Amino acid sequence: MSYLTTDLLADVRRSGMLPDSAPSGVSDDDILAHANKELQARLLPLVNSVREEFYVQTETQALVAGQQFYRIPGRSIGNRLRDVLIQQSDGTLTNLVRLAPEAYAELQTTVPGPYPWAFYLESDSVMLVPTPSTSGSASLLFKYLIRPNRLRTDDPAHTPRISSISSPSSGTTRVTLAHNTNFGTSDALDIVSAKPPFRTVMIGVTPTASGSNFFDVPSSSLPSDFTTANFGGGTGKGAVCSLAETSSVVQLPPEMHNLLYQRTLCRVLQSIGDLEALQAAEANAQQMERDAVGLIANRTEGEPKKVVGRLLFQPRLRFGRMS
Repeated sequence: MSYLTTDLLADVRRSGMLPDSAPSGVSDDDILAHANKELQARLLPLVNSVREEFYVQTETQALVAGQQFYRIPGRSIGNRLRDVLIQQSDGTLTNLVRLAPEAYAELQTTVPGPYPWAFYLESDSVMLVPTPSTSGSASLLFKYLIRPNRLRTDDPAHTPRISSISSPSSGTTRVTLAHNTNFGTSDALDIVSAKPPFRTVMIGVTPTASGSNFFDVPSSSLPSDFTTANFGGGTGKGAVCSLAETSSVVQLPPEMHNLLYQRTLCRVLQSIGDLEALQAAEANAQQMERDAVGLIANRTEGEPKKVVGRLLFQPRLRFGRMS
């Protein structure tokens, strides 16, 4: 079941008995501004605190001979990484060891194998150890937690649904939209699934071609299951397209939706000075928060198995840290 900003606005107005008109402080833009603050400042840290792998994305970067630094994805929450891996040409994955920066001076001339086996962090980059000496033989994989998109009004011209997906040529996917838009080949676009868990299935891709109700993108920028059956269908299901980092889809686990509109209502009531209603709304929000955390805290019924120690191709080091 989709949960769009139109649903969020209706829930806030209904619960707060707010008018449908837009007096000062309770216009749609005002309410969504409050919702965005609550989403980023309160609910996102709450979801991440349960450590159940919500929002995890993978970005692949090709290794370049002689290049030591590789930028951390800009939409990573807190500029943090979940894991750093090397993928060899045969698909084999190897976790890289995180080192303390001070260790690099001792290890910069160490070449224990054909691929980097460790990294350290510097500003907004991962620094590989050793520096790759060849290109194309392996790739660097970043696993990170992507920041939910900023909420915007559900507008057919700016957040249209996808109606169908096709392949006009080899290596290219055509996305046909349910409404005419003004998307062009200079716009970076996102596609967000309108079905739980509301994942971002295309991240900041610029079309190679576009028309009034379609655009073409490289097929490599989309997941392998990106089909009409899974992401098409028009209004009310499938997926929504919008400018990068915005969406009309509320990217929270469904169990957190009630909490978002309740917390948004608290901000609205505070902004218009209705302190009596705010007190009751805050009490409800606190109970909702406790209930919601209990629902998302364990995504499997059984206990996860713990592995003691790690098997590495490289010997264990006494300095530095492992990711």
